[in-house]
Amino acid sequence: MIPAWATPGRKVVCIDAEEDCKPVPGLEWIGTLDGLTKGTIYTLRAVGRDPTFLDPTVKLVEIVRDHDSDGETGYQLRRFRPIITIEEDMLTFRSMINTVPTEPKETTDA
Repeated sequence: MIPAWATPGRKVVCIDAEEDCKPVPGLEWIGTLDGLTKGTIYTLRAVGRDPTFLDPTVKLVEIVRDHDSDGETGYQLRRFRPIITIEEDMLTFRSMINTVPTEPKETTDA
């Protein structure tokens, strides 16, 4: 499942730049993450599913991984977390404080 925050143009931070050495049947392992660096902020260019992985994948503005004629390989989305801006954080906080709980309705027994 692709989370709602994973949309093109979204800023994300890399939390996992470890190379996974799990071979995928029928695919040649290129052995590199093409410079993906933990702690670096990237911009999502595309979000979807790559046939290589079962998980959602993303393509980044800052890194293009075009190694073969099959097209560009994405990174697994699990490697990233969204950057939350102050504006987004304030909107969430405001929506929480603007929600007024309703008083329970009184019932009369007849």
